[in-house]
Amino acid sequence: MANILVVEDEQDLLQVMSLKLRREGHSVFTAENGQDALMKVDEYVLDLVILDVMLPEMSGWEICTQIRQRSAVPIIMVTALTGDQDIVKGLDLGADEYVTKPFQLQTLIARVNALLRRLQWDRDVVEKEVDDLKRSITGMVSHELRTPLAAIMGTLDLALQEAFKDNQDAQRDFIHDARMNVLSMRQLVDDLLTMVRIDQGLELLRRPTLIHAEIKRVIDLYQDHFREHHLSANYTCAEELVANIDHFLFRQILQHLFFNAIKFSPEGGQIWVVAEPLPGGGVELDVHDQGCGIAPEFHEKIFERFYQIEMNDHRHHEGLGIGLFIARELARAHRGDITLISAPANGSIFSLSLPGETSDTSDET
Repeated sequence: MANILVVEDEQDLLQVMSLKLRREGHSVFTAENGQDALMKVDEYVLDLVILDVMLPEMSGWEICTQIRQRSAVPIIMVTALTGDQDIVKGLDLGADEYVTKPFQLQTLIARVNALLRRLQWDRDVVEKEVDDLKRSITGMVSHELRTPLAAIMGTLDLALQEAFKDNQDAQRDFIHDARMNVLSMRQLVDDLLTMVRIDQGLELLRRPTLIHAEIKRVIDLYQDHFREHHLSANYTCAEELVANIDHFLFRQILQHLFFNAIKFSPEGGQIWVVAEPLPGGGVELDVHDQGCGIAPEFHEKIFERFYQIEMNDHRHHEGLGIGLFIARELARAHRGDITLISAPANGSIFSLSLPGETSDTSDET
């Protein structure tokens, strides 16, 4: 049923506990000292540790502390110390249960079974949450891919039917729409790949980067979106402002902050950017929008992976809920951060800070 490590230096008690646990159907490993116990914690996948406090060379307190530094395996402390301060000490060090000597074996078995039931319940809850998340992600990804694909297929079908062969303006419009949908799909794929890189550890290549040029580049990239939603974009940034950052990751951060501002801005709204230098070759950049604003209780949640304030099937805005997560992770890879100032009906300010570092160096996070 479970893999259990029993750490006890009294041979008779060790044998009796092991025999009883095996009769209950558990696999039992034993250790008589701290060094052996820690080796088995590293070597085996354990579901539970039963740990005596009074051991030679290394006490149960110390063993408990070291186990907690490397594993979340549940621990039952077994001891003849019955004072409240001893029990509190064990629980503070990371023990989950406490059994005092002398004890009835059936009492110990009952504690073991109760702890294993709680552990299994926690695992079932986590597995259900993971399964629910997988289903949700699969549905969102499918939707985000189907929408542009359907538009592209519609355009191609009309082209095959020669529906606009004599109308060059219509041809350009349809080709433009198809291109925009392809770009949307490519952005989705790029974002999913970036999340894989984040999980594996990002390597930064810092170079002097002209911030003015990068902001202008992103504004030019989203000109079609600005026209479609009748938005205007302005920025304040000294032309000579240079930051020592990874310019490719900086572009990704900017793109996500801009796209977020576009997505939530009202028709005819304005987006503006203010960039200023930080000491040591860094940059601070604020993206302002006139959107609906965000309540304080969501200020941290919106940076979580796949989180969206609207989580149902009738969302008003497209996306997987990963743009702000990616932007903040890329900022933190620079040892920087993104913070938010916002309130309902008052728009939002996303503030990006990227400290500078010496050029020709790489960081891994």
